Amino acid sequence: MKRPVAAALLLLAAALPARADGALLRPEPASSFRPPAAGAADTVPAGGAAPWTLEAGPEALARALPRELPAGDTSTTGTGRAVRLLHTVARGPDAIESGLASPDGAVATARSEWALGSIVRYTVLWSDTGAPVEHVVEREGRQGRALRVRAAGRDTVVETPDQPWAVADVGMEEHLVPILRAPLLGGLQFPFAIFRPRTRSWDFYQATVRNAAGARLVSLADSAGVVTHLLVSDEGDLLVAGRPGGAEERLPLPGSRRRDRVDDYVAMIRGGQDHQSRH
Repeated sequence: MKRPVAAALLLLAAALPARADGALLRPEPASSFRPPAAGAADTVPAGGAAPWTLEAGPEALARALPRELPAGDTSTTGTGRAVRLLHTVARGPDAIESGLASPDGAVATARSEWALGSIVRYTVLWSDTGAPVEHVVEREGRQGRALRVRAAGRDTVVETPDQPWAVADVGMEEHLVPILRAPLLGGLQFPFAIFRPRTRSWDFYQATVRNAAGARLVSLADSAGVVTHLLVSDEGDLLVAGRPGGAEERLPLPGSRRRDRVDDYVAMIRGGQDHQSRH
């Protein structure tokens, strides 16, 4: 049986050096595509709907959605050929637009705007069986040390933590990429926080960032030791998101140029490891 890409990345990343510059902060609550009930696992398909299949093709899946996703690079999250989430991402020099959809009809479309390597505004529109709800997050305050969060007529100011942080909904890790690609973070291990607009809460991780074969390997570990691995290309394309030992992975479509790049990166990283072991 072929090893999942995330598991292969874990084995490859384990031998790459990273220096520890921070400590783990506090437990991260369980999370999934939709905020789950207390204690729920994040591997349960959203809403319990039957997954799509890759045989249907991304165009057919998109036509079945209640509203369009932004045009862009396409990936899926699932097991084998069963698709639980459909992702699209369009990257610009100062903004990222992306979409996320599940078989039960839930759709999220998000846009993050950046300046000088820091996020300044994040907007996401969620829709499912109820009325669409837009969440707007803007950086404000002295030196940008606070976030103003607006949704459903409610306006809240949230303090930012004293550590690197970003804003992204669960399943939309592409909005983490600009900060995780910062040159100063290469080769470091540090506390990292993600603000989740839909729940107005922070998730805390220990991040490890490694440079390998021109790509970035990012590991995000919670206090229980559960690790999510991200593979980001040298152009800032999020190619892989997954957990070693987990059944589901986010990957480009089979047969696509982006999927070929995943295989190329894994081969290059593995080749570099073999070379180091011989010298």
